[in-house]
Amino acid sequence: MKTIATLLLVAFMALSWSCGEAKTCAGCKPDGRIVCAQEENTGALVAFGNDCYMKLYNCLIGTDYRFLEYGQCPDLKSLSKGETESLDQAKAQ
Repeated sequence: MKTIATLLLVAFMALSWSCGEAKTCAGCKPDGRIVCAQEENTGALVAFGNDCYMKLYNCLIGTDYRFLEYGQCPDLKSLSKGETESLDQAKAQ
């Protein structure tokens, strides 16, 4: 039992550290400042609810989106409500 508890603690700490700056965004709230971001490796454009959601998404999904500008992206792939809900579920795990 002690071994399992220790392994769970180590796993939790590793996940927390891997999220770095995004940990501070655990309480991301919509603020009306949509951001356009570009994925560093693929060049894909995505609009996020704000920069906090972008950082959290990068952390949880393992992407590297970077802020481009405020507002919608040209030729954008927007995160749908279902994808945002999936992000909330991943954050809760």
